[in-house]
Amino acid sequence: MKRKYFLFSVTSLSIGFLITAVACSTETPKNPEPVPPRNLPYPAKPIEKSPPFPEIKKPWLEWYKQDSRIFEMLTNNDKPYLKLSTWNYKYFTFSDFYWLFPTYLVGKKFPNKSQIYHNAKNPGWFIRDWVHSPESKNNESYSKRFSLKHNWKYGKWLDETSIVWPGFDPELMVWDFSDQKSYPDYLKTISLLKNENDLKKSLRLDDEDQNKYINYFKRIHSDNWYVNNPKITISDEELLKKYMPWSDNFNFESIKSKLDFNNYDYLFAKDLYAFPYNFEGDDWNRGINIMNYDVEPESKTLKLNLAVEFDKSCNGNYCIDYSYKRGWNRLNSLLIPIKKNSIQSFNMNDWNLEIVTYR
Repeated sequence: MKRKYFLFSVTSLSIGFLITAVACSTETPKNPEPVPPRNLPYPAKPIEKSPPFPEIKKPWLEWYKQDSRIFEMLTNNDKPYLKLSTWNYKYFTFSDFYWLFPTYLVGKKFPNKSQIYHNAKNPGWFIRDWVHSPESKNNESYSKRFSLKHNWKYGKWLDETSIVWPGFDPELMVWDFSDQKSYPDYLKTISLLKNENDLKKSLRLDDEDQNKYINYFKRIHSDNWYVNNPKITISDEELLKKYMPWSDNFNFESIKSKLDFNNYDYLFAKDLYAFPYNFEGDDWNRGINIMNYDVEPESKTLKLNLAVEFDKSCNGNYCIDYSYKRGWNRLNSLLIPIKKNSIQSFNMNDWNLEIVTYR
């Protein structure tokens, strides 16, 4: 009897479970309850997103684009000056040098000339000590520095004063304006223009400088690994077109048309070089501008306040990809009008240059 009762009980439970399951299957399923968040060991903070990188406009997308333009500018107190800007014509300069904007020097090193010595066993100059550049970005004593052009032939002057050795990039060397003393005035960083002939010579358009540049461009062109091929030839005309900034809108006549030699002479401040940092922005007339200037012929004093002007969208950041910074080379040159014949001649190294720079 006990065995029969047990079988009956199991059978009854099975039938009851089946009936219940069938009855439940007719109900609408409910959404699952949300899982409560875990308690973190520290308060959760929203992710702070970096501001979007400014839209890169043309010509920033065109790394290899070359251009040159003329701008009629005003200082902060409305004094006029003319600005010549070139992009990616790094190897062409109006002077023989790059005038280094002091931001280039911050955090860099340069040779202490008082510690230079000559090693008789190994011909050439060697550097015993290096001096750190200043942290101050507007230190006047560091606003009159320049570097040399790669592969430019500086002749006897460089042979006598050279502190570089084979394989060292001359652009990394920093020199003082006083090192230009023996150079012709028109090739110095700042020179005087009194007429059209001075302008033509300072723009390096006479036959002597044209030939000098053709030979220079040949050396530069052959340095490039992708053209260093005996099967590839390039004419002198093609070299000048490739490496010189002249165009229909940027040439001797267009620059001359912006100048008034009947009433003014001009101080020509050349080849201001602010890279490797690309603070220029995507507006063509940005870069290095004059905030104020003052020329005092009696005391032979030139006062210049220069600043890097940012594009509003960049706010001092790189405006192109970091890896392109050495390819995007802007040079600014500035023509400052002065009263006609107020200066008869100008030797940069005889003048008191009070140059203050801001970033």
